[in-house]
Amino acid sequence: MTQGSGQASAARSLGAIRIAVDVGGTFTDLVVADQDGRLREFKAPSTPADPSRAVFDALGRAAAAHGVSTTQLLAACHSFVHGTTVGTNAMLQATGARLGMLATAGFRDVIGVRRGKRAYMWDYRSPHPPELVERALRLGVRERIDSAGRAVVALDEGDVRKACARLRAEAVDAVVVCFINSYLNDAHERRAAALAREELPGTLVFCSAEVLPLMGEYERFSTAVVNAYVAPRTIRYLSRLQRDLASGGLAAKLLVMESTGGVIDLAMCEDRPVLTVLSGPAAAAPAAQLFGECLEEPNVVLFDMGGTSCDVVLVKDGVPAHTDELQVAGYDIALPAVDVVTIGAGGGTIAWVDAGGFLHAGPRSAGADPGPACYGKGGTEPTVTDANLALGRLSPTNFLGGEIRLDEDLARQAIGKNIAQPLGLTVPQAALAIVRLVNQNMIEAIKMLSVERGHDPRKFALIAAGGAGGLHAGALARELEMREAYLPRQASVCCTVGMLHSDIRHDLLQSYFARLTPESLGEATRQLETLRRTGQERLESEGFTPAAMEFHTMLGLRYAGQQWQIPIEVPWPLGSEFLPRLVARFNDRHEELYGSRDLASNIEVVDLRLTAIGPTTKLKIWHDAAPAEWTRREATATRPVFFDDGAAAVAAGVYDGRQLRAGDVLAGPAVVEETTTTLVVAPGEEVRVDRFGNYRLTRVGRRGGSNDTR
Repeated sequence: MTQGSGQASAARSLGAIRIAVDVGGTFTDLVVADQDGRLREFKAPSTPADPSRAVFDALGRAAAAHGVSTTQLLAACHSFVHGTTVGTNAMLQATGARLGMLATAGFRDVIGVRRGKRAYMWDYRSPHPPELVERALRLGVRERIDSAGRAVVALDEGDVRKACARLRAEAVDAVVVCFINSYLNDAHERRAAALAREELPGTLVFCSAEVLPLMGEYERFSTAVVNAYVAPRTIRYLSRLQRDLASGGLAAKLLVMESTGGVIDLAMCEDRPVLTVLSGPAAAAPAAQLFGECLEEPNVVLFDMGGTSCDVVLVKDGVPAHTDELQVAGYDIALPAVDVVTIGAGGGTIAWVDAGGFLHAGPRSAGADPGPACYGKGGTEPTVTDANLALGRLSPTNFLGGEIRLDEDLARQAIGKNIAQPLGLTVPQAALAIVRLVNQNMIEAIKMLSVERGHDPRKFALIAAGGAGGLHAGALARELEMREAYLPRQASVCCTVGMLHSDIRHDLLQSYFARLTPESLGEATRQLETLRRTGQERLESEGFTPAAMEFHTMLGLRYAGQQWQIPIEVPWPLGSEFLPRLVARFNDRHEELYGSRDLASNIEVVDLRLTAIGPTTKLKIWHDAAPAEWTRREATATRPVFFDDGAAAVAAGVYDGRQLRAGDVLAGPAVVEETTTTLVVAPGEEVRVDRFGNYRLTRVGRRGGSNDTR
C-alpha cells in the first residue's frame, strides 16, 4: 500500500473529530476528541513571535499520529476551539497598541485617578502601572450628557475633527471614545466615532458604551481602553489564523475561548477583543464542570498548576463562579468573567531566602529557559520542581515520558546553597519547606475563592490539573479537609479539554437604576425582554433555533447607599409575585458573602444582565463499564520518597500509570507516573482508577474511599 492510499484509508476511518488548541507560554497544547469521546493530546513548543506556527506544529504532530495529512485532519474537524494568550501577553508585556482617546472635556484623567483604588489601600508608595493612553493623547471634546441621559451640551464636531488631526499626526493604532454618562445615552459617542473613522481611515475606533454599557465612568473607561489596547494584535492574529486554517482544509468556523468560560466567533472578537484576555485560564471552568460530572460531584475546586503559575476556579452546584471585577497586569476590566485566582506557584517557581532569614516561593519563575536547576540548562536557583525531585517524588529518568532527564545532583546543590545552608537545614528539610510553602500559597488561593466567597471547602472535591497538580493535590485536600482529590489523566491539558466542553455564550449588560418595587420590577422585565431579543438574534445568526437556546437572567442589587452590587439570578418570565423571594435571595446572599443583612434598608436595582447560550455538543469522555469489583494492585518497584513528616524517606511503590486500568486500587505511600504528570500518594491514602481511567485520591475511611463503588 502506498503512503497516499494509506493516508486516504486513515482519513476515511478518522470520522468527525473535534479539536481544541491552547497556546501557553512554554507549550502549545492540542487535544483531539473522536466521535466516541476518546482523547489524544499533543504538545509543541510555543512560538511567541508567531503563535500560529506552534498551532500548526501541534496539528502536524496530531495528523502524523493519526496517519493522515494536516489537511485531512482539518477537513475531518467539525469544531475547532482556540485559546489564545495574544491579548494577555500584550497586557503583561506592555506591547499593545498606541492609543488615542477622545474624552468629555474635563474627564480625560479618569483612567489615571482610578477612583483612588490601590491593590493595598494603605500603600501610597508603590506606583500604579503606566496608563495605557499617554496623557498627551487623551484629548478633551466639548459635549455633555447629564445623569438623566439628556444632552445638555451638544457635541462639538469641530473639536472631534481637530482632535483626530492631532491623533493622525501621532500615528495612533486605535482610538477609544469615552464620554461621561454615555451608558445612558450613547448618541454623542457614536457620532464622534463615526467622525473619527472618517478622519482616520483604517484606524480601529471603539466606544466605551458599546464595550461596557454600565454606570461607573472609571470602570467603563478602563475596560474600553484595555479593549482598544489589545485589539490590533488580537484581531490581526485571529484573522490570519482563521484564513490559514481555512486554506489548510478547515471548513468549520474558528471559535475562540473567552473570559466567561464560553466561546465566541471571530466577529464578536473583533468587536470586543477584551473578552479574550482570560482565554486560557477561563477554560478551567468548563473543565471543572466536565470532570465534576465524571465524579458525579457538582461542587468542585480545580487548581491548574503549570510551569509558572497556578489558576484556581470554583464550581458550585454545577455552575462556575463569575465576577465582574477582573484585573490583568494591574488594569481593571469590569466585564463578566470566570472568577479565577492566579498566583505565582508552578513547577518553575523560584524559592529564595530574604535578608531577614524568611523563606519565600515566587513570584519569580525560572520559566522554560533556563528552567529549574535540574534541567541542566544553566539554572542555579532552586525551584518547586527541584524540591520535588530532591524529595524523590519525581523520577529523574521518566520526566515527560523520558524526553527530559533531570539531574538530581544539580537540584540538591541549588537547594543546599540557596535554602538549606542559610536556614541551617538539611537538603530534604529545605525541599520540604519549599513544597509546604508553595502548598500554603495555593491553599490561600483556594480559600480566596471558597471561604472568602462564603463557601466551605470541606463540601467540595478538589480537581488537580496541570503537569504539577498531582504532586500537590493530596496535601492540599488534606489541609483543607476536602472530600477527595481527583487527577484526570489529561491533567496537563485539562484546560484544553475544557474548551471542548464550552458553549457559545453572549453576555448582555444594561444599566437600570431604581428602587426595587413591583413597578420597577415590571420595567426591568420589559428591558430584559429587549436584551433577550438581542441575544436571540445573535444566536440565530450563528445557526441556533429558538428551541435550542438557553437564557439566564440576573439583576444587580444592592442596599441603598452601597457602592457595589450583587448579581442575583431570577426566573423567566419575571413577575411581580416573585418580588418577596427576590428580596429573600438577596438578603441571604449578602449574609453569605459579608456576614450581615439589613432588613430595614431599601434595595436598589443597579443593572440588568442576560446570558444567551447556544449549547454545543458536550464532550462525553470515553469510559469503560463501571468496575464490578476493585482489585488491589501491588507495585513492581519502589524508591525512597520524603513525605510531610520529613523524618526520613520511606519506600514508596512506583506505578506506571499506562499499566493501570479501571477498577485498580493502590495504597500509599506510592507514586503514579504518567507521561505528563505525576501523582503522589501519602501514607494513609489510597487511589482508585475510575471508569474514565482517572485517579480518585482519598484518605482511607473517608467518603470516596474503598467502600465507594461508583
